[in-house]
Amino acid sequence: MPVSQFQVIFAGGTTAVLPDADVIAFEFEIPYQSQWGHRGFTHSLVFAAVVALFCSVFHTQLRSNSFTVFWFCFVSCASHGLLDALTNGGFGVAF
Repeated sequence: MPVSQFQVIFAGGTTAVLPDADVIAFEFEIPYQSQWGHRGFTHSLVFAAVVALFCSVFHTQLRSNSFTVFWFCFVSCASHGLLDALTNGGFGVAF
């Protein structure tokens, strides 16, 4: 696998787990049900778009074009919320 493909795949894997960084909200006593709590804003499609846009800025370092990086990272990040929506735990997902 060429280095450039590995770097983009690594970026996609990182963005796929990034929405669960919202568990830090528990440390700040933000309730689970809040839009800023677990499975809130960070599981939304808007968050996925913002993260993908941020990643696409680094397309030259990832040795790819910005279109590919944006869509791969967007789908990776958005898939997290979609997969969480298929579980039966919690109060749902704030798309």
